[in-house]
Amino acid sequence: MIQFHLIKFNKKTFNIEAKILIEKNLEFKKIQSIIIDQLSAKFSFEERQFGQNVTLGEIMSTIQKVKGVIAVDVDKLFETGRRPQLNDVVYSSLQYSTRVRNNPQVDLLTINSDQGMVVTEIKQ
Repeated sequence: MIQFHLIKFNKKTFNIEAKILIEKNLEFKKIQSIIIDQLSAKFSFEERQFGQNVTLGEIMSTIQKVKGVIAVDVDKLFETGRRPQLNDVVYSSLQYSTRVRNNPQVDLLTINSDQGMVVTEIKQ
């Protein structure tokens, strides 16, 4: 017999604003679309763990891996609903309630897919 517990979780989202420098002769809109798709996939419900933080390094690495991107400048990384600013980490939590034994209170932190990704071009 396998025993498991069903728990509720708090859905939290984060936003980013970044500027990118791309190779000459590439269409910015295409690269921008690929970046948004990659960020959406990497920071989706299916890919994240309960209580997993999001780091600036993860964001930059995801964008930098897109073919044609030369440089990335992340201006803002913040929890949705908080003051827009640049954070090194957006924190999620995994805590156990003292009121109910073994009742975890967890966050699942994903990217805000509803206008939470602003990617603009650095002009050469």
